[in-house]
Amino acid sequence: MAGQAMRRLRHRSLLTVIRSYRRILRKELAAGLGSVRQIVREELDRESNASDTEEEEQDDEDEEEWKLIICVRHDLNMSVGKVAAQVGHAVHHSVTHSAWRDLKDWEESGSKKVTLKTESEEELQDLLEKARSKGLLAETIQDAGHTEVEPGTTTVLAIGPAPARRLDAVTGHLKPLPDRVQQIEKQNKKLLERAERLQKEVDEEKRKHKRLAKQFSAFRQYL
Repeated sequence: MAGQAMRRLRHRSLLTVIRSYRRILRKELAAGLGSVRQIVREELDRESNASDTEEEEQDDEDEEEWKLIICVRHDLNMSVGKVAAQVGHAVHHSVTHSAWRDLKDWEESGSKKVTLKTESEEELQDLLEKARSKGLLAETIQDAGHTEVEPGTTTVLAIGPAPARRLDAVTGHLKPLPDRVQQIEKQNKKLLERAERLQKEVDEEKRKHKRLAKQFSAFRQYL
């Protein structure tokens, strides 16, 4: 009987300790949730205040086109696959470092991406500095150098996503990146057309030569 009484006492003591821990955990959890709620409220208030101060500008931006610009160094003569990989790195960086509101506006506008041509690293750096001076998200990509270019080579520059009018103020003078496959096809077409013209000229010269030969033969017979 004494043993059973001791076991009941220990059991009750254990239950009391468990209940005490539960009460403590509930209080700590409630305090933690309260802190989280406070942080969320402060963040929402901060965003709300920022939204109020920029309401007119934001309304204008919502109505216009958004896009992401990727400037590619054409002077490196990278292959189509290499360009695609570098552009992919640039887009990934822009998406992971942009504010969620900018991403939302860009996606709602169609997630437009534009590749433009640059001719040197100096030109790329100038665009980078100009974009950042205007408050735009901008970053260059450096290649690891495992395939076509030297390690650390700056290959592309991503600017945005942002409203088109802000991006055009930085990159509006640049031309679209040409498709190298189409370039080769155009060059081949030009070479083929030139070869056909030369062949026609050669054929015409042969006909002239035959006519002269006939005339000369007839002249000799006359003599």
